[in-house]
Amino acid sequence: FPIERWLRYELRSEFENTVLADRNSALFDIEALQNIWSAFLAGKLHWVVLWEIYALCKWHANHGP
Repeated sequence: FPIERWLRYELRSEFENTVLADRNSALFDIEALQNIWSAFLAGKLHWVVLWEIYALCKWHANHGP
């Protein structure tokens, strides 16, 4: 699967709207997530970390409190 490309292009706005949303501040430090996202976009971080965070946020949106 071309997950890195999806995150950079096709899913970029979906990722940003899902993961970097204020509603996730109870789960994550949003500033830290923005730093991780920037590192990925700069080619300094593997996509797997972001994919796991994205999956957790999607799960939480559907099944969390």
